Amino acid sequence: MGDLYVDNYQKIHDLNKLNRDIDQSISDTDNLKSKGRLRDLQKEINDLQEDGTELSEYDLDILDKKYKLELAR
Repeated sequence: MGDLYVDNYQKIHDLNKLNRDIDQSISDTDNLKSKGRLRDLQKEINDLQEDGTELSEYDLDILDKKYKLELAR
């Protein structure tokens, strides 16, 4: 039970950190297309959180990779 709590807490922490990083990147860029794509990714993350979707480490990695890919554009 304790491991499950820690695991869920870590996932919530990772999602919140990713959301903050995306928010900071939106603020830092002047490129409107990039801002739009970052907002779309942020909306995807927020929708998953609101729906209560159980995310695996793989899901979190995919979201992080999407973010890093967008930064590289």
